[in-house]
Amino acid sequence: MTTTKKTETILVAILFLLFSQNISAQNLIPNGDFESHHTCDSTYGAGQQIDSAVSWFKVCATGTSDYFNVCNGSVPDNFAGTQSPHSGSAYAGLYAWLSMASGIENYREYIEAPLASPLVANTTYHFSMYVNFAETYNNFTTKNIGAYFSDSIIHNLPLNTALGYIPQVENTSGFISQTVSWVLVEGDFIAHGGEKYVIIGNLNDYAHTDTMAFGANPTPFLATYFYIDDVSLTTKFPNEIEEAATKNPVLIYPNPTNDFMTINLVSGSNIKIMNSIGQVVYENNYLNNQVQIDFRNQAKGIYFVEINCGEKTKYYKIVKQ
Repeated sequence: MTTTKKTETILVAILFLLFSQNISAQNLIPNGDFESHHTCDSTYGAGQQIDSAVSWFKVCATGTSDYFNVCNGSVPDNFAGTQSPHSGSAYAGLYAWLSMASGIENYREYIEAPLASPLVANTTYHFSMYVNFAETYNNFTTKNIGAYFSDSIIHNLPLNTALGYIPQVENTSGFISQTVSWVLVEGDFIAHGGEKYVIIGNLNDYAHTDTMAFGANPTPFLATYFYIDDVSLTTKFPNEIEEAATKNPVLIYPNPTNDFMTINLVSGSNIKIMNSIGQVVYENNYLNNQVQIDFRNQAKGIYFVEINCGEKTKYYKIVKQ
């Protein structure tokens, strides 16, 4: 190998290592930790409504989904109980269930937010949030809380609305009765494509809501109230691909690239290039040992190159500047 070629290879390797450090997946749910707010008035010691949190709003027109923050005097103590945030200084709260004895059949509260970008069809996403059972209403709890992703906004509905949609992700860990620690609710799903909003709450009616009596001294108000914090939605990309992409030697240059890139490979290989959310943006079979790929029409960002040759598959990480 010539000195010039060695220098180029070393430079590419250094750039590769720089760009393969800790790529954090983008959270598609804005203000998922509820830290950002429009107003945070300390006169609201019991908490404000969810609309005070940036990006979030309520589904039911007269509902009172809540927003708790240290700055308005409702954290850690508020009308629903005492709880520190899972992180930061804020969290949301909602009634997941009220007994029919409350006088409002199927009373439900939800929180809703627009996604940072519409979901891509046939792409796998990972949703997670942390839930805590408010001890003031510790007479009944439920296992039914989840997230529904909608292609249109759902709001201004009557207060007694059990949405009836099937959540893409729902709690599977049983009845939530933890009043001290936060409970992780998470799951994966494949998007239909075009989903633009997330709705969190109990989407089931009375007949399909599982409840459990809880607490030694139940209060007369039969209800289940949950705190919500650290809501996240990210693209599910196989960890082994990212790990392999970091470990494999560089055979692609220049990297980062702008317009064209060259790949050295074994003849008879299949090349597949995927963007950071798993979409295949390029695929072809090659008989040559070296190919040049036109990358001018691809957006700036991080990509993964999959090279298949026989039974061997290797992954590489590249950057388009």
